[in-house]
Amino acid sequence: MNYTNYFDNLYNSEDEKKPSPKNLHRKAIKMIDQINKLKTKNSTELNDDQINKLKTEYYWRKVLDPSYISHEEKCKIDDEKKRHYEKKQKLREKKEKERMKQDKKERERERQHKQREHEQRERQHKQRERDQREREYEQREREYEQREREHEQREREQQSYNKKSTEEKKIDIEFNLLISQGKSFDYARKKILLKYHPDKNKNENAHRITQIINNKRCFEYSI
Repeated sequence: MNYTNYFDNLYNSEDEKKPSPKNLHRKAIKMIDQINKLKTKNSTELNDDQINKLKTEYYWRKVLDPSYISHEEKCKIDDEKKRHYEKKQKLREKKEKERMKQDKKERERERQHKQREHEQRERQHKQRERDQREREYEQREREYEQREREHEQREREQQSYNKKSTEEKKIDIEFNLLISQGKSFDYARKKILLKYHPDKNKNENAHRITQIINNKRCFEYSI
């Protein structure tokens, strides 16, 4: 801090030497005492010399205590500290706002991410349900077609059976009876042939029954 030394003009003379530190210290004590007495007086009662002497208080106090700080300097330092504190406070507030803003953005991104995941799971779940319904529908269609084919097969078998003569139906019953007892198709045919052979059977239709038996196929009967 710059300040005016009001006593510099006292030592400008080439013939006059500056006082020693000890003498300067004693003089400073004396001047501070005088200044303190002047402070107790009314400012209107002071002359120019006394006013100038009051202005030298800072200098003499610096002589006594080099670390001395005047009231004006203290005010400036306090103002500087206050400005520095306010600046730091504004900076902290700014950083805090930025952090809160960033946290808000982060929370929003996380919420959107969770929302997208939820929507994705919902779409997958719905897709699985649609696929399951389609598979079930296809399964029902296949079962229905299978039942239709079986029904048609039974219809055809029934129609074929209805077209058979009495002799053919009788032969079928005997074939099925023997095969259901665990006999082979060849055994059943041989036994029925012997039973209805014209040499052993005097039935007028024996020859025709023999032809029917010879025309039988193994796949027509199931065990």
